[in-house]
Amino acid sequence: MKPQEPLRRRSGGRRQILAIHRWLGLTSAALVVLITVTGLLLNHTTDLDLDRRMVQSRWLLDWYGLSPEGDPTGWKSGDHWYVDWDDELFFDARAIGSAKGLLSAGSSGDFHVAVYEQEIALHDADGVLVEKLSALLLPATPILEAGRLPDGRFAMKSDEGVFTSTDFLELQPVADGTQMVSFSPSELPERVVEDVRSSF
Repeated sequence: MKPQEPLRRRSGGRRQILAIHRWLGLTSAALVVLITVTGLLLNHTTDLDLDRRMVQSRWLLDWYGLSPEGDPTGWKSGDHWYVDWDDELFFDARAIGSAKGLLSAGSSGDFHVAVYEQEIALHDADGVLVEKLSALLLPATPILEAGRLPDGRFAMKSDEGVFTSTDFLELQPVADGTQMVSFSPSELPERVVEDVRSSF
């Protein structure tokens, strides 16, 4: 009987090695499956429209440092909102460009207008850029203020005076003493804030 004892010890050690091997194999297989599935998803991102889905979990955005800082500033523009948050400009909840140098925004006629110190950006009802009026096309810069005249025409103010236009093709000087109602920020509805936050 004494010769059989070493065999029992070996078979007990063999069982432990087999159990460790089994768990390492299952763990490795699970990792291979995970990498395969995520690789397929990344490879077919456009087919699955994954590039259009935004992460909306606040804790996950905070974890990666993607949450906007500070408070948003909003301007009502007809039935829409321009929102400046963390130097990003949003039209409703869609990012449309940089907000660096943005003075104000509003609507005039058929256009939604974002006014910067050195340019004016005109957007259509969907927030799509129609035209940018650069400093070369403007009568004077920097723009100090923008808004509407009492008759609804767009107006901008610079050191050289107030200028107006109905179609943005040409800005004409306004007679002294004409009052301009400035585009001013409005309190953003919570729904708009959350929509913008989720698309940041």
